[in-house]
Amino acid sequence: MKGKNKLNYTEKMLAHVAKRENNQKRSYLVVDPLQGKHIPVSGRAALNMFDKLAEKVRLAYLQDCCDPILLVGFAETATAIGARLAVSLESLYMQTTREPLKNADYLFFTESHSHATEQKLCKNDVDNIITKVSRIVFVEDEVTTGNTIMKIIDIIEKMYPGRVKFAVASILNGMDEASLKRYAERDIDIHYLVKTHHDTYSEIAERYPENGTYIEKDTSKTEYRVKNVINGYINTRRLCRGDEYNLACRQLADTIAADIGNAESVLVLGTEEFMYPAIFTASVLEEKCFSVRTHSTTRSPIAVCSESEYPLHVRFELASLYDAERRTFIYDLKKYDRVVVLTDAQPICDEGIFSLVNTLRSVGNDNITIYRWLGSDYLVKTSYLPDDVTLLLKDVTGLVQPQPTEERERLIQSGKHYCEMLPIEYVPTQKYMQVYEEALKTYAKPTALAVGRLSDIIIKEKGKDVVLVSLARAGIPIGILIKRYIRLKYKLDVPHYSISIIRGRGIDRCALDYIIEKHGAKRILFVDGWIGKGAILGELKKELADYPEVSSDIAVIADPANVTELCGTHDDILIPSSCLNSTISGLVSRTFLRSDIIKDSDFHGAVYYGELKVNDLSYEFINAIEECFELECGKTSPASDGQGIDEVREIAEHFGISDINLVKPGIGEATRVLLRRVPWKILIDERYKDSDDLAHLIRLANEKNVPIEYYPLSHYKTCGIIKKIADA
Repeated sequence: MKGKNKLNYTEKMLAHVAKRENNQKRSYLVVDPLQGKHIPVSGRAALNMFDKLAEKVRLAYLQDCCDPILLVGFAETATAIGARLAVSLESLYMQTTREPLKNADYLFFTESHSHATEQKLCKNDVDNIITKVSRIVFVEDEVTTGNTIMKIIDIIEKMYPGRVKFAVASILNGMDEASLKRYAERDIDIHYLVKTHHDTYSEIAERYPENGTYIEKDTSKTEYRVKNVINGYINTRRLCRGDEYNLACRQLADTIAADIGNAESVLVLGTEEFMYPAIFTASVLEEKCFSVRTHSTTRSPIAVCSESEYPLHVRFELASLYDAERRTFIYDLKKYDRVVVLTDAQPICDEGIFSLVNTLRSVGNDNITIYRWLGSDYLVKTSYLPDDVTLLLKDVTGLVQPQPTEERERLIQSGKHYCEMLPIEYVPTQKYMQVYEEALKTYAKPTALAVGRLSDIIIKEKGKDVVLVSLARAGIPIGILIKRYIRLKYKLDVPHYSISIIRGRGIDRCALDYIIEKHGAKRILFVDGWIGKGAILGELKKELADYPEVSSDIAVIADPANVTELCGTHDDILIPSSCLNSTISGLVSRTFLRSDIIKDSDFHGAVYYGELKVNDLSYEFINAIEECFELECGKTSPASDGQGIDEVREIAEHFGISDINLVKPGIGEATRVLLRRVPWKILIDERYKDSDDLAHLIRLANEKNVPIEYYPLSHYKTCGIIKKIADA
């Protein structure tokens, strides 16, 4: 804590009485103007008050004792208080919650007088910590009877008898003598800043007419700006350390502060349980001499009144960012030069974000940025190491039912987009794996040389501050190999991300915006495995029209289509990773995009196939190529005349194919036709009839009873043609 807060808080200062809406159990609600919840306040003023309470807890338990304590903040209004106490005291912390948690069991209890009665505490974390702490301190903004806290204490005592002592810390305490005695008899300590007297609060609340301004929610679609921040997120609904949370919040606040620019007034708005990062960020901005206020959206439906002494005057109804069916509110909004919204909603509900942005704009706020703080559990898992690549893909594991190849092909050709489905990932047969192993032995060296040549071109053309952005998923292992080659030869550790681009749906703009925000637009270079006929390159050029500073160049190992000079070879070579699916791609699926699962603020999605871990060859492939690296790889040979797309059109015309997307030229594309589409036939240039390059294709085609036809090709060695289902 910075210095001593000598301010003596009083009931008059902190306990402003408001009227609950339609609550039969308690007609009033105490609104604390310094808490940063309902009333806009200085972030520093809120933290000063919280720190004053933290000092009381420190003196009680930590001044002369090293025994660790666990602080538990109550949702939703005391989450920021509890978090600040944990930060100030460098103690263990978790909060109660009303939100769902992944892979969690709960201790359930109720808050009888609340607008949302159900509370829960993550049992998994209590199980893990209960024998390691001397005391659990429950943190509240206000304690009136102590009944709610006693409920969770009773549950913990029953489940873990005699394991730990308890205490309560709150800003306000309105417990009567009977309640205080009950706590004393249970040896439960009570700490607070201000003693309140509730005898007259109901009467005070009833005096006020409900004649304030009520604004209904507006969920009409509107444009908005979300910045995803994926560095250091800590979910305080799970057990965490105060010192680590402090560092994480500082990094978040510094990220936001760097964005603010010139603004005379700033609002930093939290969302429901996610209060502390907003208050802390507001305090950091105040340190930088901004004029800042902070408060947050809330579930509390409080009546508003026009009389000046009443604490709240205008109520705006919202849909929740966390749950579209939930009513939430914000009070007494004003106009600011900049509005910063902080949330950890995952995903952000469309109705919630539309209603919030529309409400902010209705009072004159035009410069609005929503920062969504995301954790590692948001990004898809992968067997690739973080040092090799950051996959900017949302984890949709368990949310998408994979479909058999034939059914998926039927749906695609009837109009459903391929990105809205995922295929079943099959483990290759033993015979097919033998072909892959042979291909790897034969083509590790040519692939490594192509990687080296391409890397040299990248450094020469794009410079040493390049940022590699591979196109998921075929581009991921190629990006890793380029990154490793550049590190070996040039002693540079260039950043490498992977994002999704989908033919007909475009690039993942949320992911691209994230990279631009961190590294700038001019450093970005896209990477893929190979170019078949150039469809993805065309998609990329179209999408980047809105990003004039981002180059539409694409770096590939092989470009038989002859459309880029950023390639390791123009030959149609076998890149061994094209032979397999997820088991050579970090156990990650192809990318997925469907509006019920992927919202506008989300990265495109992918699935992690953990069940295929024993079959994972991702690093066997990477290491095999890396072992063949040479520091001098020569130059890329010149391309043949013309472009591959012309040859593809000739093939389509020859075979009477009206949809050019059914023609997949090149070794890599033909392999993928056999792996995850319904193939009609495979074309092979007769010159390569007995080539080892195509042994895996011939083996796979024979296994699937797909006919092979020898056909003269100039740019490619082979071509796969997808069966038109209507002709099947």
